[in-house]
Amino acid sequence: MSLEQTVSRHAHGNLEADLRAALQRAGKISTRRGAVSFRQASASKLPFAEASFDGATMIPDGMNIADKKAAFAEVRRVLKRDGEFVIWDALRQSDGAFADPVPWSSEPATNHIAASETYRAALREAGFTVESERNRRDFALRW
Repeated sequence: MSLEQTVSRHAHGNLEADLRAALQRAGKISTRRGAVSFRQASASKLPFAEASFDGATMIPDGMNIADKKAAFAEVRRVLKRDGEFVIWDALRQSDGAFADPVPWSSEPATNHIAASETYRAALREAGFTVESERNRRDFALRW
């Protein structure tokens, strides 16, 4: 099932928070009217009350977030007690150097890609339990 089908089936409304205004404008153009609302916000300081959401997703954006611990703690804060947080992201596979630019960053100072171990530790510290993990490296390389 695609993300769009999942959202259509399970969500009554969706909200996207992104620091980059340009992505919000693109998102507004590409979504159906009324299906999604947009707010410009930092992942480490979300403008929502505690326990506001049933679920949250992070779809390739972690490589843009320097402080994953703060971001994950903030997601935990705005999720309801049994809320789920699903991450689909690009993760570091080795300690080798990047040949900048990469698609998400033009310089090392803004490239915050991290290994899955970093994500797991930050998620645990924020109060999440990692239920499953799937490495899609080979699929991505073939794509």
